Amino acid sequence: MNTLRETSGLPPVQASESCATDSYQYRLPHCPTAASTARQEARAVLEGWNLSEEEIYDALLVVSELVTNSTEHALPPVVLELHILQDQGKAAVGIEVTDGGPATQDGTWTRSCEPEEHGRGHLVVDTISMEPGSVFTIHNHWEDS
Repeated sequence: MNTLRETSGLPPVQASESCATDSYQYRLPHCPTAASTARQEARAVLEGWNLSEEEIYDALLVVSELVTNSTEHALPPVVLELHILQDQGKAAVGIEVTDGGPATQDGTWTRSCEPEEHGRGHLVVDTISMEPGSVFTIHNHWEDS
């Protein structure tokens, strides 16, 4: 049996030997336009996996939040990984963003904002991944130095 790594706190998705899997990885620039680049790359992949427009919208929102978090609060490299496991007509999509670990200071955008203007990204990501019927598993982590 294959297991799609689960990172949202829910049990891992188990799949039969006949399941179909696919993965995509993209190294992103560590700059303010990284989230836009990530959304463009992810959309093409997700459309190719025949996800619904609503699922693509949710996935792009998560990608944007995770990549922004990495470019604002962490060191390079920033890498986006998308995974899909399709089994018996159901899909599980994994979204993972890795980076080089905590930065010594926040990014330009975060420093320019009042505290109440940012900091809700994790709530957005958690809400989407924990939604009943969600097809997403989400992971964002800093590489160990």
